[in-house]
Amino acid sequence: MPHRRIRRTLSARRRAEPGSPFAAVAGPEQLEPRLVLALTPTAEEQYMLELLNRMRLNPAAELGRLTSSLTGVATSLDPDVNSALTFFNVSGPVLQSQWNTLTAAPPLAWDEALYNMAQLQSQNMILDDMQSHNLPGRPTLAQRATQFGYDYTILGENIFAFGESVLHAHAAFAIDWGSGPNGIQNPPGHRQAMMSSQFREIGIRIIPETAQSTQVGPLVVTQNFGNRVNFGDSWLLGVVYQDNDGDEFYSIGEGLGGVTVTAVSTFGTFVTNSLAEGGYQLALPAGTYTVTFSGGGFGGPATYENVVIGSTNAKVDARRGAVPPSPRIEVLGNGTPIAAGDSTPDPADHTAFGGIDIGAGAIVRTFTVRNAGGATLNISGLPRVTIAGDDAGAFTLVTDLALASLAPQETLTFQIAFDPDAVGDFTATVRIVTDDPINGEFGFEISGTGLSVPIILVRTQQGVTVPDETGTTSPEFRNNFGARNVVGEVSNRVWVIVNTGSADLDLSQGVRVLGPHARDFRIIRQPDAVLGPGQSTTFQIRFNPSDRGLRQARIVIDTNDPETARYNFALRGRGVVTPVISIRGNTRLIAHQDDTPRPRDGTDFGRLNVEGRSRLHTFVLRNDGRGVLRLTGPLRVRIAGQHAEDFRLVKVPAARVEPGKRTTFDIRFNPSDVGRRFAWVVVTSNDPLTPTYTFRITGEGFSRA
Repeated sequence: MPHRRIRRTLSARRRAEPGSPFAAVAGPEQLEPRLVLALTPTAEEQYMLELLNRMRLNPAAELGRLTSSLTGVATSLDPDVNSALTFFNVSGPVLQSQWNTLTAAPPLAWDEALYNMAQLQSQNMILDDMQSHNLPGRPTLAQRATQFGYDYTILGENIFAFGESVLHAHAAFAIDWGSGPNGIQNPPGHRQAMMSSQFREIGIRIIPETAQSTQVGPLVVTQNFGNRVNFGDSWLLGVVYQDNDGDEFYSIGEGLGGVTVTAVSTFGTFVTNSLAEGGYQLALPAGTYTVTFSGGGFGGPATYENVVIGSTNAKVDARRGAVPPSPRIEVLGNGTPIAAGDSTPDPADHTAFGGIDIGAGAIVRTFTVRNAGGATLNISGLPRVTIAGDDAGAFTLVTDLALASLAPQETLTFQIAFDPDAVGDFTATVRIVTDDPINGEFGFEISGTGLSVPIILVRTQQGVTVPDETGTTSPEFRNNFGARNVVGEVSNRVWVIVNTGSADLDLSQGVRVLGPHARDFRIIRQPDAVLGPGQSTTFQIRFNPSDRGLRQARIVIDTNDPETARYNFALRGRGVVTPVISIRGNTRLIAHQDDTPRPRDGTDFGRLNVEGRSRLHTFVLRNDGRGVLRLTGPLRVRIAGQHAEDFRLVKVPAARVEPGKRTTFDIRFNPSDVGRRFAWVVVTSNDPLTPTYTFRITGEGFSRA
C-alpha cells in the first residue's frame, strides 16, 4: 500500500488508555446455559477469531506464521505486515525474546453482548473518523457493557481503525508494532489482552469503510474481551469448514453453516447448528463427550471421541472429508521407538537391561510414552504400567505414569528397575492399556541377567567415587597433587578400593603407575591381594616431582572384574623450581618455628654476667632449592620479642643466595638483667612455602655481686 497510508495507519493506532485496557469488577449475575447463539459473525470476523484462538492455543507457532525472518528488522511474507514491520523497525530478536515468554491460553468463545459492544465502537470510530477507545461524547467500554447488559468481572479492548486485511489487523495486535522501544509498544498491551487467560469470551466486529471522505478504513476492527460474573459452564466451540485452499485451516468463504453438532455424555445429549460462516459453540457441563458433526453439506458424519470439557473452554474443529483424529500410543526407550508386541529385547532401546551382580543393586531404565495421535490418549488401570510373567519379580515399577491421559504429542515417563536375587536370565512383559484403536494393549518384553561377579569401585577417603577411565583431574577425585617443589617436597594421596560385587575381587597384581612421568608418582602402600564381597582396602601414592612443569601419569589396577578388568584413572601434578630456606647453628638444622632453644644448635647462648659480658653466635642460612633466594626487609634478619634488646644483630646476611649456596649472620647476646632472656629471630624471604622463617633464642644473665 502507499507509504502515506502506512504512516497514517500506524501512527493513528494506539493502545488502551494508560494503565490497562481492563475495566473494573461489577456485581454478580446468575446465568443460564445457552446452546444457540443469536449473533451472526461475518466470515472475516470468524476468520479473525480463528487466528486469535490459534495463537492462544499455540503462541510459539504463530510468530513463525506472521514473520519470515527475525534477524535484524523483522520481515513478513504479507506485504502489508512487512511494510509495518519495516516502517517501525521492529526488532526481530527482541520480538522473539518477548514471544518466548508467552504461554498457551484456552480458546475464546463468542458472546452476543461483547459483539454488540464491539459493533457500536467500530461504528462510532467511523462516524467520528478517528481511532480512540474513548471517543468524545461516546460511551466508554464500561458504559457499553452496562448498555448491553454484560455483567463482567473483567473487560478488555483492542481497536484498529486502519486494517488493510484481517491478517494485517491480527498481526498489528499480536506483534503490537508502534513507536515504543525496538518498534514495539511498551508494554505490548494488545498482545497481552490476546493471550490473557482471564478472558473467556469475545466480541469481534469488523466493519468495512472505503469512503473517500473518511480517513479510517478500509477495515475498522474492534475486539472486546470479557469474563462474566458466575460464568457457568464452559464452552465447546470451533468451526466447521471445507478446506478449499488445502492449508488445513479455516479461511474466509470456507465455513459450512447448518451443520448439526451433537455432544453426548452421561449428562445427556446437547445439540446445536453451525452458524452461516461455520462457527459453533455449546455450553456444556464438565465431563467427557463424544462429539459428532453431520448434515448441512458436511457429507458423511464425523465423530470425535473423548472430548474433555473442564473449567475452561475447549475447541474442536471439523473439516469436511477429514478423518477425525484418534489417539496413538508410542513407547520409546533410550529415545528409540519400541514396537508393539516386541519380543526381542535390545540394549539399544533399553529393553535388554544387561547383566548385573545380584548384590550390586538395581539397573533402572526410563521409558517414555508419547501420544503420537491427534486426540487425547486415555490410559486404563492403576498402576497404569504393569509387569507380568514368571520372572516379573526381578523387575519393579519404580515410577508409574503420572497421568491417566495424554494430549496429542504430550509425553509421560515411567521407570523400571531390574534387581535379580539369583544368578540366571530373566524375562517379563510390560503392558499399557489405552484407548488407542489399533494398539489398545501395548506390550513388549524386557530381559536381564543376574550374575555373581566381583565389582571394583575406587573412591577417595572422603567417599567420592573416581569413575573408571577418568581422564581429568579435580579436587573431588583427589587426583591432582598440585604444585610441589622439585627439591624434597612431596604430597601423599590415599584411595579406597571396594568390592561391591558378590564374588572375591582379585587384586594380586597390585596397583601400578604408568605414563610419561610414572617415576614421579610412587606407590608407598599396596592394597590387599584379595577382597571379599563388601570388603575394602587402601593404597597410597606419593608425588615427588623430578623436574619442573606438568607431570602426568595414570593409576592402573588389573582385576578379575569381568566388566572392568583394568580400572584406571589419571594423575597429575606440577613440579616447580623455587628457593628453599634453611638455617643452621653449629651445623645443626634449626626448624622453622622452633620454640625450644638448645645449646647444641646455638639458639641457647648460655649464662653471662650482666656486668659487661657478651657472647657471639654465628648462624648459617642456606638455599636448598633451585631458585634464587632473596632476603627481604630492611635488616633481612630481625630480632623481636620480650627481651629483643639483649640480642643484637652484628652481621647481616647477603640479600641474594644462589641455589646450593649459603650466607651467615651473627647475633651477640649481652644480658641487661639477671634471669632468663628470650627473643625471636625473624627472617623474611621469597621462599613460597616459608616466606617468614622464625625460631626462638635465649640466654641467662647473672651477677657476681
